[in-house]
Formats: sequence, C-alpha cells, structure tokens
Amino acid sequence: MRAFIMILLLLLSINIAFSQSGESPIDLKILKSVIKITTSPDKNSQFYSGTGFLVSPRVTNGKDTEDAFYLVTNKHLVGNWNPADKNFTEFYKYLELSFRRQKNIGKNLNDPLRIDIAGINDSLNSELVTLHPDSSVDVAIILINKILSQSDAIDYTFCDISFLRTFDKIVEYGFNIGDQVFVLGYPLGIIPLNNLYPIAKSGYLSNIPGERIAFDFQVETRDGKIRMMQVEGKILLVDGLIVPGNSGGPVVLPSLIKTRYNPDSGDYEMRKQATENQVIGILSGNFGPSGLSLVWSTDYINEVINIELEKNGWKQIPRKGQ
Repeated sequence: MRAFIMILLLLLSINIAFSQSGESPIDLKILKSVIKITTSPDKNSQFYSGTGFLVSPRVTNGKDTEDAFYLVTNKHLVGNWNPADKNFTEFYKYLELSFRRQKNIGKNLNDPLRIDIAGINDSLNSELVTLHPDSSVDVAIILINKILSQSDAIDYTFCDISFLRTFDKIVEYGFNIGDQVFVLGYPLGIIPLNNLYPIAKSGYLSNIPGERIAFDFQVETRDGKIRMMQVEGKILLVDGLIVPGNSGGPVVLPSLIKTRYNPDSGDYEMRKQATENQVIGILSGNFGPSGLSLVWSTDYINEVINIELEKNGWKQIPRKGQ
C-alpha cells in the first residue's frame, strides 16, 4: 500500500509539473471556451447534439466600447440544413448550452442555459443568429452577450479573435500537411459530469494549408437518395476518427509550438516556449469510409463576424496588450 501511495504521489507531481510547465498540447483556456449544444426537438421529435466555441472581438461604435461574444457553430446545428440542397426546412426553436458554473447557485451545476433561435412564426432570430451568406458554407454565429450577462456564476473563457489563424497563415506557425491537430467537442454527446470540458480527438492535416481545393463527395438528400456534390474553397481536410457530436467544434494547433516564421529573414526560427492554442477552423462533417473530415477555415468565421458587426454598426478594435 505504501509503495502504491508513493507511485500515485509521483504521478500526481508529474502531472502538476506537466500542466504548469506549458508542455501540454491543449491549454485549459481553450477547453473552457468550448460548449456542448443540444437542439430542441425537430418536427419529427428528434433532437441533436453538437459543439460550439466562444470567440470574442473587442468592438466600438465610435462612442461605446465593449466585448462582443459569439458562439461559433454549424448551420446544421441552428436548423435542419442539408448540404445537398443548401437550404433549411426549419430552424430549431431553441438551443441548450451546457455552460460550467462557478458555484452552486440553487440549481444543478450542469443545468444548460436556453437561447431562442426561432420566433413564433418559426423564422430565424436574426438579431442573435447570423449565417454565412454562402449557402454552401456550414458556419453560423450566435450573439450571446445577453445570456452571459443574465446568468449567474458562469465559468467560461473565450478565444480572442486574434487567435483565429487564417488559411494562408497556418504554415507560418510551422504546420503543414501531415502535422497533428486536435478537434475539441462532444463526440456522441459524451460530456464529463464534473467540469463539462470537451473531449479532445487528434487527427492529421491531409492537405496543404493555404491552397484552395475542390472535390466531389457523396451526400444523402432529404429523401434518402445519394448524390454527388462539389465543395470548393479555403478548406482543410483532417484524417482522424471524427464522429457526430464533434460538429461545430474548433480545430486547434497544439499549444507547444516549436517553430515560428520570421518574416524578416524568411526562415523558420526555433522557439521553446508554449503559446495559446491557435484555431485553424471549424469542423463540419466527415466523408464516411474515407476517414476524412471537412473543416471550414477560420476565414469564414471572420467573414460572418464582420457581417454581424457591420449590421449593428460596430467596428473591431485591438484589445489592450495586443
């Protein structure tokens, strides 16, 4: 027993040192920005689970300055969207968001918060939800400032918009085809009961970042038929076992970045310290037996955020220290 306790203490000390040294590939901060999403039942009484993550720019309207908080997710978690026809047949009435609570406030710590998505006439609540204007791009954002301000003791962090690594800048972090990345989310609805942190699944970049691609893939139509569709754009393919529930989750680079691009010399320079997890895209879905998953680059997230800001008369500004 004494030997067992000594081994256990040794393992705990190693784990603590590991997490404090910044050697872990996934930072706690990025984990706390990832939220489980559960939809309201659709017309067939079916509900679905997926993932979203919080992204925040600092904004101003020329008079006031504040933080805008967006839940970034997929169109198909906002409503019944199908890539075959690129349309919605309905929007979900509401979404339930599983936020962590800092303390017991008279409710179950794991009780989700509800946010309305569709109005009385089943139309999209456009004050909160903004869809990417390209009907084929599976990206949506939800403004959640109100729900955050009205809810007690929510424990969350956010991904600053500057951590969204754009499509043509990924290689400047020393990452390219064949390198490991992580998908954060809730595969098959799995969620730890104590801290609600997402599950991390690893995969490998299967195409060269910064080079647009186009390819055909099979998709099931609403009537159950299979047809070929083409997708094109700033897309990343990830090779890994990604399953339902991961949809809407961020795809991140490991926090231990050992190379950085030096724009002055044009060479890669070595660095040993860790950095924040950079988000390179949002997971949309997989291609069945191919083992490949489609990831929309963060360029599309930035585009839809800019549309929402312009709609409300806000302009993005840098945060202090950035």
